[in-house]
Amino acid sequence: MPPGEPGTVLVVDGCFLQHPELAGAWDLVVYLREHAAAEAARSVPARLADRRVRAVARYLAEVDPEAAADMVVDCHDPEWPIIRRVDPAVAVRIGRDLHPTETRAFVAPRAATWEVRFPTTTPPMPPRSPSWTLVPARP
Repeated sequence: MPPGEPGTVLVVDGCFLQHPELAGAWDLVVYLREHAAAEAARSVPARLADRRVRAVARYLAEVDPEAAADMVVDCHDPEWPIIRRVDPAVAVRIGRDLHPTETRAFVAPRAATWEVRFPTTTPPMPPRSPSWTLVPARP
C-alpha cells in the first residue's frame, strides 16, 4: 500500500494480526482483550465456530499477542472498555497518562459511599474541595 498523506492513520482490525510473518508491519498494536470464546465465535458460521475457537487458542498460546502489544484494552464489557497496559515507549510518544480518567471513573463512585460501607470509630474528615470531578457510575 502506498503511503498516505502526512497524518493519515490506517486502522487494521482482525484476528491473527500479530502473526510472526507480520512482525514489524505495524507502527502501533492495540490488543483488545475479550472472552476468548466470544472473540473466536464472532462472525463465524456455527459450523466453523469450534474450529475457530481452537485456532484462536493456538494463536494465543503460540504468539501471546497481548504481551507483544503496545497497548492492551480490556473489552469484556464493550460499554466500558478499560486500558490495562500501555508500553512505556508509547506513553512517552503520547505525552500523557491515559489512566486517570478510567481510574477516577472506577474509584469515585466507590469512594462516595466508603464511610457508609466501612464506618470507623473516628469522626469523618471534613469535606474538602475535590481536585477532580466525580464520574457517575454507569447503569
